[in-house]
Amino acid sequence: MKFIKLKKYFALLPLGFLTACGVAPSFSDMSQAYQTEVAKYSNNNLLLNVVRASKQMPMSFLDIPSVLGSGSIGTNAGFSDTWYSTGIAGPALAAGGGYSNFASLGMSTNRGFNFTQSSLDNADFIKGFLSPLNMANVSYFTNGQQPKYLVFNLLIASISFTEKDGKYVSLINDPYSSNYGDFQKAMNLLVSLGLTTEMVQKMNFIGPSFDEKALIDGRIMSTFMNSPNKGGTILKKTVQGKDIYQYAVPEMGFRFCFNPVVAKAEVIDRFGEDLLCNGMAGAGNAVPKLDGSKTIKEGTSEKVVANTSSKQKQAFSLQVRSPNDVFSYLGVVTYKQLQSGNKEYVTVPSDQGSLIGDSKQNVLTPILMVENTVPAKKIAVVDYDDQIYAVPQINNGFSSATMNILSQLVSICKVAGSIPPSPAVLVK
Repeated sequence: MKFIKLKKYFALLPLGFLTACGVAPSFSDMSQAYQTEVAKYSNNNLLLNVVRASKQMPMSFLDIPSVLGSGSIGTNAGFSDTWYSTGIAGPALAAGGGYSNFASLGMSTNRGFNFTQSSLDNADFIKGFLSPLNMANVSYFTNGQQPKYLVFNLLIASISFTEKDGKYVSLINDPYSSNYGDFQKAMNLLVSLGLTTEMVQKMNFIGPSFDEKALIDGRIMSTFMNSPNKGGTILKKTVQGKDIYQYAVPEMGFRFCFNPVVAKAEVIDRFGEDLLCNGMAGAGNAVPKLDGSKTIKEGTSEKVVANTSSKQKQAFSLQVRSPNDVFSYLGVVTYKQLQSGNKEYVTVPSDQGSLIGDSKQNVLTPILMVENTVPAKKIAVVDYDDQIYAVPQINNGFSSATMNILSQLVSICKVAGSIPPSPAVLVK
């Protein structure tokens, strides 16, 4: 009997040991694995569309709107014993009797996640993707942490100049354009002079103008007080010796301008004082205010657009790209690089010299580097048309910053409802 009890304890030992060692999948590990895979997915999607653009093929974007993770662990154990006898009187009395037992253990674990992959090829997304960036978005990039030479060379499609003699010149930001070298010189010059953006307040005039007699009419004032465009003011201007008034509502906007701290004297000499940023000369980034007591001419900012100039000064205007144009431009950059066997890169100056006050330190740096081999460390890698394309993570010029900008350009085109549901894909 003692032998039988010992046998029972021995049978229960493996089960207890198995239960103690079973550890459920970690939620932290699963979420980290998901984040890593989604980051790779996003980077590869960006690179794939740059490669498509380099071959003049249609671009197509996918997204992952939802992820459902699951994890489980299961254990099982079994034990059986058998008494057998060759006698008739039973196992206890049989001389030829015997005993055998069998134990089994098992453990299974499972963890994975389902994700929904959806296409962004719909009207809501494409409308924003094909539209030129608004000045608020341009201001975000130009005043952010990304290199300014890189940002302006990515976002500006062309520069139009009007020379002092009235001659009009248009420079195209395309590596295969005949005047691309002139564009680079002009664009880099503007950046070196402190080209940036600022928020400005301008007056939006509403309704017809009227004289002083109409101004004191109670019905006129009542109309303005009850109008949906509240918060405005009445501004005065003089026309042919008569005072004329008009209702105006302030609006916030953005414009290109030059930081007066960088090269104030040269900017005034080239373009005039009007293109100096209003909020950077001792007032921080304060928004210029409009005084309602001033006349229309005095109170209305004439510095809203970049091509405003003083008399006999050089005027210029900048044409902003759409997100689609940025991808197309990088497609040309990639094509030019790969056609030359990775020997001819499209470059822009670094901002190193700008930080230390020595422009000679602005080393020419590739905008984007794409290779046909897979490096040891990579930001993205795709297989398109039986060819490998990869963006290296080390010694890659401005590739990391460019990929970051592309990701944000795609994100600002997404709106609620632009990501439709699709069948889920199981990943284990």
